[in-house]
Amino acid sequence: MSKVVSFSNYAEKIRSHSIEELTQSNLLLINADQELQSFYAPFEHVNLQAKLVIVGICPGQQQ
Repeated sequence: MSKVVSFSNYAEKIRSHSIEELTQSNLLLINADQELQSFYAPFEHVNLQAKLVIVGICPGQQQ
């Protein structure tokens, strides 16, 4: 059975931690298997009040 991943599961962590804490820790870790890790990124969250939209995909912090 797969884990349901949504913004509501991670919203409080995102609100209560700095960007450094979120990107340099396992706070947003979804799953890990040997050397492969998967982290949550809020792609499904849409801020209807946003004045600017930035779209892009980044392969990760190491690239």
